[in-house]
Amino acid sequence: MKKVVWMLRWASLRPSLSGDEWYRRTLVVPIPFGSTVGDDGDRDWPALVIAVAPWWACREALRRDYREYVRWERDRTVAQYAVIDDDVAWNLVYDAFERTRPPEPASL
Repeated sequence: MKKVVWMLRWASLRPSLSGDEWYRRTLVVPIPFGSTVGDDGDRDWPALVIAVAPWWACREALRRDYREYVRWERDRTVAQYAVIDDDVAWNLVYDAFERTRPPEPASL
């Protein structure tokens, strides 16, 4: 089962709509205390991330090019994970999918 709520470090103190690797819409709610400063000088806050909609419930899913790109990327990922221990096969799968890459939608 995929997570619907998780924590992460966020670079802003303002709430934000975002997305995750499964193309779900997420709401990021930073916690206003407990910030840390990294080696690069950037300040991060702990944040609660809530998946608020699956990818197919977002506005962009109405567009055909968006759906085709998501389908292509998911198929590529599944095929690559099937051969993850074999570098030669992984590269062959990657090259085969790159030849069929659809145009990337402007919203991604």
